[in-house]
Amino acid sequence: KATSVYQALLDEVDAAIEQNDYRAFVGCMALPVRSECHGTVLLSDRAISRLVFDATRQAMAVASIDRRTRLCQGAQFTGEDEVIGTHQTWMVSSDYRINESYCIAHTLKRCDDRWRVCAHRLISDTDALPKQVWATIEPYVTKPGDGAEIAIP
Repeated sequence: KATSVYQALLDEVDAAIEQNDYRAFVGCMALPVRSECHGTVLLSDRAISRLVFDATRQAMAVASIDRRTRLCQGAQFTGEDEVIGTHQTWMVSSDYRINESYCIAHTLKRCDDRWRVCAHRLISDTDALPKQVWATIEPYVTKPGDGAEIAIP
């Protein structure tokens, strides 16, 4: 059951990105989302999530990536309303060539009877899409206290 919950959310996020549906994308997030990819940041609000959404679509377009295929490698309930798991991502071009691959871990929480991403961590050391997205949002990162938040100027 945990793997089904995890995979369904991966599929929902991917569909939102492919269909350029920001509203569906942000609906999959439990803001703030703690992101540990190429630095640790707190994606604190809708403006930030919009920046991440647009940066993801832009990086995919630049690399001629038509879709991401993500497959849950394993997931488990850590409480009634929390799932942790990992998945592999393959970036696929229009000629069905896999351009890159990387692994990420998500923490999902059930909020308002809906599963949402509340944290994610890059497991693979890669120059793939997560690093490109990070390069786009990094100019907006400040580091107050022990964590980092993104502030849109």
